Amino acid sequence: HTAYRRQRQMCIRDRLTGMTIDHFVQMDFEGFIGMVDAMGGIDVCLPEPLQDGHARLDLPAGAQSINGDQALALARTRHALAEESDIARLGHQQMVLSAIVQKATKSDVLVRPDRLYAFLDAVTSSMTVDPGLGALTDLAGLAARVANVPLSSVTFVTMPTTEAPEDPNRVVPTADADVIFRALIDDVPIVLTTDEVQPLSLIHISEPTRQEA
Repeated sequence: HTAYRRQRQMCIRDRLTGMTIDHFVQMDFEGFIGMVDAMGGIDVCLPEPLQDGHARLDLPAGAQSINGDQALALARTRHALAEESDIARLGHQQMVLSAIVQKATKSDVLVRPDRLYAFLDAVTSSMTVDPGLGALTDLAGLAARVANVPLSSVTFVTMPTTEAPEDPNRVVPTADADVIFRALIDDVPIVLTTDEVQPLSLIHISEPTRQEA
């Protein structure tokens, strides 16, 4: 059933985006917590305190380091947000992912083989991957390629949507979504030509400052 559900999700994604995904990595909640903890936590900065009993979230405002459980709670929370919707929490999910990328780079997890293999060994038990990434060496190779991407070139984008005509509780992609998917297929920068709907949520990652020993 799990394999069928994954295949169905991939077919829906292909029809929606027009893209073919060659590889995938799926991680459960325990794996996510273990990944963040294996990195020694991540750094975030919240503009206001957030509390959500449903997600077991209780974080103060300001800059702080959070562990795996707190990072998962921050990514999952809806009730701490005014809209309490899945779309509204995308901003926090992107914040957490941005912090993970920055921490992995600053701590040299991706470029030092000893740290990389220790990191992968800590999280692979909670991961599901396609056959092309089935070996630890395959994942290490992927991490090495990611390490060569400048952080200034990493941007998180939320697919532009608008209210579905037949159901106000659903959303559908806008024309700008097609622009994004076409740019990804062609491997070119994303340039939007309209601003008729809510603008994209963009999180740009700046290069970390490395401290000399």
